[in-house]
Amino acid sequence: MEVKISQLFDYGDEIAAPGEAPAFDPGEIKELTMKRIHGERNAPKPARAVRRASRTLLIAAILATLFTITALAAGLSIHQRRQEELRRRNEIDAHHVEDYVQFDTAEDAAGVTLLSTINNGDNQVVYLNLSPVEEDEVYDPGMQDMMSETGVLRCYVMETDAGSGWGMLEYMPDDWDFPPEEMMTVTLEGGHTLERPTPEAMHRKLLESCYDAQSKTLTLKGYVPSSQLAPGKAVQLHVMLLELRDGDDGSTRILRDFGRVSLSPTEQTIKTVRFDDPPVFLNEETGEEGRVLGVELNYEGASWLVSFDDMQFVHSAPAPDLTLEQRRAKQDLERSWGMAEDEVVWNAKLNFADGSSMDAPGILRCPYEEGVVKLMGNLGEGTLALDQIVSVTVCGKTFPVK
Repeated sequence: MEVKISQLFDYGDEIAAPGEAPAFDPGEIKELTMKRIHGERNAPKPARAVRRASRTLLIAAILATLFTITALAAGLSIHQRRQEELRRRNEIDAHHVEDYVQFDTAEDAAGVTLLSTINNGDNQVVYLNLSPVEEDEVYDPGMQDMMSETGVLRCYVMETDAGSGWGMLEYMPDDWDFPPEEMMTVTLEGGHTLERPTPEAMHRKLLESCYDAQSKTLTLKGYVPSSQLAPGKAVQLHVMLLELRDGDDGSTRILRDFGRVSLSPTEQTIKTVRFDDPPVFLNEETGEEGRVLGVELNYEGASWLVSFDDMQFVHSAPAPDLTLEQRRAKQDLERSWGMAEDEVVWNAKLNFADGSSMDAPGILRCPYEEGVVKLMGNLGEGTLALDQIVSVTVCGKTFPVK
């Protein structure tokens, strides 16, 4: 796994402008960290963070559906309890999520225990328990150690024969409020600053939300890239806790080897809607127009299909022979179309049979493939009631979903 700490720290303008100290947002930090670990930093098109309003609605939904351990039936193992919590919190039964697969769990299983899985298109998302894990071994790059001044990052990795996936701690907190004395200001590369909880405060929250001290069990959410999986063929996930050190050698050390577990990839349900009369959106800087051709809906998010004249050039890596001036011109064009694409998604709505609606999930990735650009967004947590979406609204027009 060739990752340097400096790569994970290099956030550019995605968190803050120099001298600013924005409020702590665990969802955004987790998302940015996953992109760095997974290598999307080198993708042709930089990913953009999830829209703040969408995150606010998402967090509210999670908090509204939390299911505490005390409400669970007595006698369930920690694996079964976590499975029940995940089903409730992600509204698997309420939203009739057919793609979600839950595994049988032995009460006394140690090492790596698969709890459940769902395919979000880009990744096979897996929920699993690790045990035994001591309290001082509970780490998460998205919260505690990501900005360590020591140049050390600890992260959970799932290796397959085809490559590596990654893991984030599965949070189930009742709140993310921290008193002022538990907050600190961190200075990032380039002078950027961020207000975040102290490592001690964050560690306390982690222990409360995803760690069972009695059984010494840690709940992890993992991501295995779909490109590493073949339909119908099981792979062996090798789960480890790694320590990455910054420096010229980018050294890696295995802190814990939790063992291997077999995982078979699952399918993803996609509902595709093509618009007969595609709405138009405007790149205000260039005056050029783009079109929204349709939308792809799944249980975990939505992808808007857009088209414009420069899309292949904008969403591809710069040619090696470009001059500095040409590279800057390309960056300006990428930025202007990025803002236009943001506006498309930020004003889009998913409309449900009961008359309610929600903001479309914010943009996570914008790949160019087969003549269209996909503005892909996943909820990150929770699911969509796919059978209850009756229409979508984009660029001021509403289109039925059948």
